[in-house]
Amino acid sequence: MVNFNLKSAYWDCLFLLTGKKSSGLKRYTGQYAHGDAWFSYREEETENVYEGRFIYRHDYMEYGHKAYTDIRGKFADGRKEGRWKFRHMDNSIIIKTDIDYSAGNLNGLYHVARYRTFLDGLLTVAKTHDLKLTLVNGVPVGEVVGFSRYQTFKAYCDQAGLPDGTWTLVDSDMDKTIHYTEIWEHGVLKNSFYIDQLTGRKITCEEHVRKAIQNIVQHYSYGLERRIERGSNYWKGRIHSFKGNS
Repeated sequence: MVNFNLKSAYWDCLFLLTGKKSSGLKRYTGQYAHGDAWFSYREEETENVYEGRFIYRHDYMEYGHKAYTDIRGKFADGRKEGRWKFRHMDNSIIIKTDIDYSAGNLNGLYHVARYRTFLDGLLTVAKTHDLKLTLVNGVPVGEVVGFSRYQTFKAYCDQAGLPDGTWTLVDSDMDKTIHYTEIWEHGVLKNSFYIDQLTGRKITCEEHVRKAIQNIVQHYSYGLERRIERGSNYWKGRIHSFKGNS
């Protein structure tokens, strides 16, 4: 790890250049959750209340290669506010997650992307996973789109965060491509099927899309978001229905 005194001086200058120090706030520069953090806070009787810009950085070695986690955002009265950017790289993997908060609640953009790099990230970059949706008070509302290495999916949730309308998933993980379709009506699964390419028959099957969404969140964004546990709610990638949770 880089000499901390040098890093401390650098981030102190950054804070001075990017915002004025508010009256009554103290500044912390030091070790935090296996890395280092730079933030301001207000002392109260029971706890320190974070206020203003927050920067977290953890640089380390992973199997002989440089790796890092970088998280930046803002606190307002101890709660996450506005857009937070979560970044992680280890050897050949890059994860970028952007999440919008309002008073610590998930409100706005939720976007996670995973990239595969080669030669320590200096040559080729290929996106392997992507998930983009809007959260309103912690539940997905509107269109949900994304893909993983072999799957592409599209879904929709109503204003209550329940599955609604036609959901689709295209799976190319085998020698043939399968197009799955799910018909939802405000949280109730009406039908789930795919068309057999050989016979043209409609084959009833289990649902697939909710699991694909949750897999991306659980593997690439949830743990990264939880690195800074203070001041917010979290989404585990679950989309509820009237017949159980995924």
